[in-house]
Amino acid sequence: MGKLPTFIGIGAPKTATTFLDSCLRQHPDVFMSTSKEPHYFSKFSDSYLGEYQKFFEGADGPQQIGEISTTYLHSPIAPERIHRLIPDVKLFVSVRNPADQVYSHYWQAKRHNFYQSDSRCVTATFPEAVQRYPERLIEAARYAKHLKRWLDLFDASKIHIIFYEDIQRDARGVLRELFRFLGIADEVDIPCLRNEGRVVLGGVRPRSERVEKLYGKFYVGLNNYVFWPLKRRIGYKNAMRLKDALKVRSVLGRIFFVKGYPPASQEDRRLIIEMLETDIGEMEIITGRDLREWRK
Repeated sequence: MGKLPTFIGIGAPKTATTFLDSCLRQHPDVFMSTSKEPHYFSKFSDSYLGEYQKFFEGADGPQQIGEISTTYLHSPIAPERIHRLIPDVKLFVSVRNPADQVYSHYWQAKRHNFYQSDSRCVTATFPEAVQRYPERLIEAARYAKHLKRWLDLFDASKIHIIFYEDIQRDARGVLRELFRFLGIADEVDIPCLRNEGRVVLGGVRPRSERVEKLYGKFYVGLNNYVFWPLKRRIGYKNAMRLKDALKVRSVLGRIFFVKGYPPASQEDRRLIIEMLETDIGEMEIITGRDLREWRK
């Protein structure tokens, strides 16, 4: 049987998971999935297990093996599937002020053309989008709701919670705690720790409304007529490797998007906080942490 992860990062999206993935890849005691975010346990059937295990080929004996997929935390099926296949796996989750997370996720979702199946909402404003697409934009920020499902299956000692705000304040300290949790050397000199001032990726926005519509059509065509047929022909792992080698995402980003997006208004922030107030309170109970900063 092929190798499987000894640890998994389960999300949430837009909570510095790219930074965490990068740092773990640089650690000498870690072997990370050859493709970032394989999403096996949330999006693919058991028949793809062999394809999934290929992402960990090349892992050396004593290394800890891991992956991060941001869809796992809020997936209704991932907890049971992971527990059934890897019951002793270590899990870590990163969370963030929901107002910031949802707003950042909205701009990323626009880049991924999240409204492609709904002609009513091609250029929705942020308030319109969260009201029309709560499953796509809000659900991932219901941290307490989803953590309860994981805690029903895994002992609390197997789940390490990371706060995005702590990464901003002390990235080195957060990583040291994560490395200790994973049972690997916590005093290491890796490149990501030499650039602590930039621990997260900056967001992007479409160049214009017209360009956004054009990108939407191009994105659908690329997926339906190129990427998915390629996956069926050469396998998921090879298709992802080719996509990464061609730097498809970065090329499309340069063509259709520009860096940065406008700050959330106080009204937008209040909308999200009110929608998630109950969940924030439950997170305080689960973590034992005062989250008043999330209500600002």
